[in-house]
Amino acid sequence: MAAEKSVYKQIALDIAQGIAAGRYRMGDKLRGRSTLAGQYNVSPETIRRAVALLETAEVLEVVPSEGIIIRSAEAAQDFVDRAQDLDSINSIRASINQLLEQQEEISRRLTAQTRELLDAAGRFNYLNPLTPYELEITGDCRQQGRTIGELNFWNNTQATIIAIKRGEKLLLSPGPYAVLGAGDKLLIVGDDTSYHRAKAFLYGEEPVAGVDA
Repeated sequence: MAAEKSVYKQIALDIAQGIAAGRYRMGDKLRGRSTLAGQYNVSPETIRRAVALLETAEVLEVVPSEGIIIRSAEAAQDFVDRAQDLDSINSIRASINQLLEQQEEISRRLTAQTRELLDAAGRFNYLNPLTPYELEITGDCRQQGRTIGELNFWNNTQATIIAIKRGEKLLLSPGPYAVLGAGDKLLIVGDDTSYHRAKAFLYGEEPVAGVDA
C-alpha cells in the first residue's frame, strides 16, 4: 500500500511537471485513464488517484463525457514547488534523525566510558591526585538550588565538576546553568585540597588544617 501511494504521487508530479513545462495548454485533454495506466505501467486505480490529487490541487478537471482537461499551468507549478519543498523537508528531517541517532550512540558510549573511568578511579585514587572525587549534595547544603555559574564554582574551589550523578542518570560536563539539588553527587577533579575546599564552600565548614580558604 505504501509503495502504491508513492507511485500515484510520483505520477501526479510527473503530469504536473509536464503541464508546468508547457507540454500542454490550458483546455487541452489528457489521455484517458486506461491509456495513462498503460503509459506508466500501473493500474487504472493508481491513475485515478493521481488524477484526483491533481484535481484537488486545481491542476486538472475531470469533466463527465469529455475527459481529463488541463485547468491551470500556474496551479501545476505550485504543485511542483510544494512537492520539491516537501522533498527538501523530508531530506532535512531524515538527516536530523540520523544525526540524533549518532548523537544518542555517542552519548551512550561516552556515558559507558565515563562510568568505567569513575569505577577505575575509585579503586586507584591513591595513585593519582587528579582522579575524580565524589561529593554529595545533602539537605543541609547551603548552596543547593543554585547553578554552577551562580556559585562561580571553580574560582571558589579550584575544583572542576566533570559530571553530576542524579539518581540513575549521569549528567556529563554540566554547564553553568546546571542546578545543584539535594541527592546530587558531584564528580569533581582536583587534588585533595580542592576537594576539601569544595566541601567547605558548599557546606560553610571551616577549612581543614593545611587547606587554604
